[in-house]
Amino acid sequence: MIHQIKALYDEGRGSSLHAIAAQLGISRNTVRKYLAMSAEAITADQGQRARTNRLDGHRD
Repeated sequence: MIHQIKALYDEGRGSSLHAIAAQLGISRNTVRKYLAMSAEAITADQGQRARTNRLDGHRD
């Protein structure tokens, strides 16, 4: 989705933040956050999506 946002924005020559948010059904703040991220930060963020649970240590 992040790459799709960047493609729609196209360095300011494409759609506006509001139009991208409406088209994808996400918040304008989310669009703004992803546009501010670099390519390295995007891949690092996508790699760390695994969530842990407090009970994971107690499961068999």
